[in-house]
Amino acid sequence: MAFLRNESRSKRTAGLTPFAAVQPAVLRVIIVNYRQWKSTWSLIASLQKCQAYRKGDVEIVVVDNNSPPHAFERRLEGLHRVKVIRSRKNRGFAKGVNAGAEGSQANWILLLNPDISVGDGFLDQILASGTQLRGLDSRLGVVGFGMLDPEGSVQPSTGPFPTFCNTILRLILPRRFRKYDLVANQGGQVAWASGCCLLISRECWQALDCFDRDYFLYYEDVDFCRRATAQGWKVVQDRGVTAVHHHPLHRRKVPPHLRVATRMALHTYARKHWSKVPFALISLVLLSEALLFQISARLRGNWGLEAWWASLGQLVRDASFGKPAKATRRLFSLLGSGDLHRKG
Repeated sequence: MAFLRNESRSKRTAGLTPFAAVQPAVLRVIIVNYRQWKSTWSLIASLQKCQAYRKGDVEIVVVDNNSPPHAFERRLEGLHRVKVIRSRKNRGFAKGVNAGAEGSQANWILLLNPDISVGDGFLDQILASGTQLRGLDSRLGVVGFGMLDPEGSVQPSTGPFPTFCNTILRLILPRRFRKYDLVANQGGQVAWASGCCLLISRECWQALDCFDRDYFLYYEDVDFCRRATAQGWKVVQDRGVTAVHHHPLHRRKVPPHLRVATRMALHTYARKHWSKVPFALISLVLLSEALLFQISARLRGNWGLEAWWASLGQLVRDASFGKPAKATRRLFSLLGSGDLHRKG
């Protein structure tokens, strides 16, 4: 189906944007893109088939974290009610979402990963779900939905709040369940839901002052739901609305930079939400892991991998011993450098 086009190029150059002179949106969709232009294009193509989009109730913001130039990027800029925000560096997921949500007057914010596939009426179902659930409880703040694997099986997408004990004990489980609930719940109130497909009310978003900017990637959704719960907002899951998530972390080989990102995200969460003793213990675990894998990489002559583990060790030391701001700056510099695909 042909995409709905925005105003003529002459009007756009005269100062009009995809959001200019149109009715306020009920829902703002935020897609943070990093080297996934084709998937982002396909996702938006599906979203545009929804009745809510055709009625003008939906606006879409694509935040690009300094991906290489791509033909789809230019094509997206010409779409009706679609805005592309480019960053000169990779700022990570949390800051990307915050940039996409800035200035929104929509009642709801929907976060979608580029590697999500949805049905034609997906946004209509999302809005109906949010409206119904909000009618039952005015303190509804966050709604997660049912995630499916490409084969159609249920994909874990909710979990308990991490503690030191359950984090360590869950290492014996398959990667699929280390962070998530072991049994898919049937819907209702949950501790947290995955940010790959997450609906947030404007009031809740504003009350919490967006995602915590100290997270580069991972655990920002867990942190947000924990802070929301602490302020009396309800976090629920509606399994009646589903989407396919093609490339969750547990289905992928984890490259060195993502190992650093996930471990520092956990460490940041522990620093913010755990007491001193559990935080000290997880710091010790991560420091020991970094040292052991650094030595292993050196013995194998894998200098790139050794450098990543050495970086993790230094980041954990800085964050553990009174220099969290320094560690955060170094982490963002390391992961946002654009050199994430070097060998390791």
